[in-house]
Amino acid sequence: MFPDFKAAGDVTTKLDRMANIRSDGRPILGLDSKILLEMVLDSSDRSYLIPCHIWTPWFSVLGSKSGFDSIEECYDDLSQHIFALETGLSSDPPMNRACSFLDRFTLVSNSDAHSPEKLGREANLFDAELSYDAVHIALKGGGGFLGTIEFFPQEGKYHYDGHRKCGIKWDPLETLRHRGICPKCGKPVTRGVMYRVAELADRERAGESEGAVFHSITQLVDLLAELLEQKSAKSVKVSKEYHRLLAGIGSEFYILLEAPFDEIQATGGEFLAEGIRRLRSCDVVIEEGYDGEFGRIKVFRPGETRSFAGSSLFGTGEPPERSCGAKSSIHFDVAEFRKLLGETAPPAGAPLLVSGLPEGRADRLPAAIGLTVEQRSAVEHGEGPCMVIAGPGTGKTGILTRRISHLVKDEHVPPSSICAVTFSNRAAEEMRGRIQRLIQPRDLTIETFHAFGLGILREHCGEFGRSPDFIIADDEDIREIVSGFVRSESEVRKAVREIQAVKLGSRTADGILDLFNGYNELLLKGNFVDLDDLLYLPLLLFRIRPDVIESYRRRYRWILVDEFQDINAVQYDFLKELAGGGSPNLFIIGDPDQAIYGFRGSDVRLIRRIVEDYPGTRTIRLDRSFRCPDPVLRAAAQILGREGSIAGRESDVKVRIHEVETDRSEADWIARTIEKKMGGVRSFSMDSGISDGDAAEEGAGFADFAVLCRTAFLFEAIQEAFRNHGIPYQVAGSDAFLRNEPYRSVVRSLRKIDSGAAAEGVSEGIAGDIRGMMNKGDSVADIIKFLMVIQESPEDAIRRITAFAERFGSGYPKFFRACALRQGADDRDDRAEAVSLMTIHAAKGLEFNTVFIPACEKGIMPFELFGKKGDDEMAEEERLFYVGVTRTIQNLYLSWSKKRVVRGRVLKQERSPLLDRLEESLIRKGKREQAGRKRTGDLQLDLFGYQDLGGQKREKT
Repeated sequence: MFPDFKAAGDVTTKLDRMANIRSDGRPILGLDSKILLEMVLDSSDRSYLIPCHIWTPWFSVLGSKSGFDSIEECYDDLSQHIFALETGLSSDPPMNRACSFLDRFTLVSNSDAHSPEKLGREANLFDAELSYDAVHIALKGGGGFLGTIEFFPQEGKYHYDGHRKCGIKWDPLETLRHRGICPKCGKPVTRGVMYRVAELADRERAGESEGAVFHSITQLVDLLAELLEQKSAKSVKVSKEYHRLLAGIGSEFYILLEAPFDEIQATGGEFLAEGIRRLRSCDVVIEEGYDGEFGRIKVFRPGETRSFAGSSLFGTGEPPERSCGAKSSIHFDVAEFRKLLGETAPPAGAPLLVSGLPEGRADRLPAAIGLTVEQRSAVEHGEGPCMVIAGPGTGKTGILTRRISHLVKDEHVPPSSICAVTFSNRAAEEMRGRIQRLIQPRDLTIETFHAFGLGILREHCGEFGRSPDFIIADDEDIREIVSGFVRSESEVRKAVREIQAVKLGSRTADGILDLFNGYNELLLKGNFVDLDDLLYLPLLLFRIRPDVIESYRRRYRWILVDEFQDINAVQYDFLKELAGGGSPNLFIIGDPDQAIYGFRGSDVRLIRRIVEDYPGTRTIRLDRSFRCPDPVLRAAAQILGREGSIAGRESDVKVRIHEVETDRSEADWIARTIEKKMGGVRSFSMDSGISDGDAAEEGAGFADFAVLCRTAFLFEAIQEAFRNHGIPYQVAGSDAFLRNEPYRSVVRSLRKIDSGAAAEGVSEGIAGDIRGMMNKGDSVADIIKFLMVIQESPEDAIRRITAFAERFGSGYPKFFRACALRQGADDRDDRAEAVSLMTIHAAKGLEFNTVFIPACEKGIMPFELFGKKGDDEMAEEERLFYVGVTRTIQNLYLSWSKKRVVRGRVLKQERSPLLDRLEESLIRKGKREQAGRKRTGDLQLDLFGYQDLGGQKREKT
């Protein structure tokens, strides 16, 4: 709940970065509820959050699949900000009051807003001023909240337990007697709301909240359908009678709760009056809902309405015999349930499935505790160079951070003398986070190569003729400069590649000297550096200024490098200068099998050259993966053409290879598989037969799944399938979102305006206004939003970039540098409970419980759609597939399609030859079955005859 549109907009902006909140009327965010609460509280001190339908099995704070047994477990230190709970359709206040830990909360009942006629079917009663703050105060217990209007909880589709497809429906006591196992299919039944309440209840008798009442009702149209013996409450006959009664008596709530019986009888007859009387006294016939099946509440027993045959439906006949009462929603022995529950619980002192650290403070523990012999030898390595060859899941980042902890705590090395360097912002951030948990580092340097070089360049910018506010040139700047030397677009692209190769150290400037020098002169003139200069220029400085390099060597006596296999020539030479000769304290860790950045100048041969340049280098090999199952690692090695592999976790898991007809059916199969493994993500999951409500992976969340693609153009079909299935997802490609339109041109325009240059598409008048706003100290986010609106950018794009810009305040130079250094992998939010849709390059360094790799096809894996590759490039393609495969912790799905649309062309595809390398014992093959399930009803006429909505054609003509 928000007091104003600004607060609501702030939270909407943040949510939009994490999930597609426009996918349908009730999008699934896949977000931890505590994080959502933090966002709400940050938006305004008058904003608040009420957890809804708190007992349902899926997506609820106390549901059986939530993992929480109290509000405090879910919201932790923010629990005091939760003061009201919404009971949901399948529970009522007496059920909730069976749990004393809920006594402090106000219990409310809200309606879903899926269709207008159902608004208000459950409602809250207030005696307070009609204002936001008055309602807020009432809900917090300040007076004015009277109670709720509720459906009978038995109408809820998860009230009782059972299996709908097996026809099994049980109360919680019966479920316990069967130990929760369906006698027909042998699977666990879906445990409903009543079971969960009874499981957590500490009172045998339920009670109502003090000072609040509740009324149990059913919809008036349902009662009329029963009286009129209509199958549907939406029939024309029911609708006419419903509107006649509203016109003659008053609103539906008035009729159901307040109207005198003689007033009801005068307009609707004695039979209707008797029905309303029975509703008010809860004297009804109940059929409980279970496992996705709505329950039914009837006022009359079968045959009672026919006793009025031949007379007016609303005549003056004698009221029928009363049906059995149903004033309580608990119709089983709670004491017996508690007794049986105790008998089936794990015995006291049973071993847990997790192991923890020894008792005592973590900061008193040796850094190498709990490591293997090889890992420990790496962490505790003394002085001199050391190279660790570490395969996937062997604990590379953990070893680096433990080594830093060991150096500081055990060897008393000053943190300021340690420099840890990696390749991605995400990896650097992860290292900082882990170090924070081990020690309290001060003056410890953990940076990416580019960020480290940027710091050196800023410290010595005068050496290169730049002012401190120098600009990192973007791709457009570089192309503009180069186009002054060559003519055609193809020549521009070639010249850019050649200049880049020189600065990356993979070629000399011979043959392009005039171009190279002219390009650099124009960079200097415009106070520019390009991205490659962030290391190229510091390396030049080191070589021409012995005093400068010596000062850095004295400062950093311990150098650690992660992912060393991805290093390029200029980075290698930069490290050699920094480490110096002799026996430097250079500690590197990497895996040649995961070298996948050759297109950026990386050279896997450099990891072997380090031993030649430092002959005394100690080499440690880690030969056990703690991430991947052993069959997956064996398959991964076979992709590289090897027989042997490092050892993995013992498992009988198979690599699933799935064949489909089209890329669309492949995407749908991925979405359906995720739905099934989650146990369903919506009611339609069960209705359509995608899931029976049982999660194939117990405790699985959306963040446990990843779809890894060779290239980003494969994303579209998968995104569409996720939207159709209500699956939250987040996208991360090789390039950051800021490098795509409409973001790129807006950031570029703002940077040009800041430098005083003309910005394309922005008039000088507007540019002047923006400069005035910048001089006044207006935030980056406000001005970016202003520019985006002027350029008529989509609303979702505006929200995304302003959310990114908010963190910089009015720090424009920091914003521009962050844009230049941002990588595609940075677009993934680790907090979001959403499926990750990523390129394999962007997924480097991550792990997921279940990994899908689509498009395992000739031409895509390995990638040769736009030209044949040489031997070195093909070897890197194999390593890229290897990296994708080894991101999994448990399940691996590889799929390929016979037809695929690529940039408007329909291609006939063959499966990847890399799949043929896998031995049959490691794989399980499958084919995409026809979507949907067989149905006998719901026939819909199409252009060619009748079509079954489940997907089967009938009665063709």
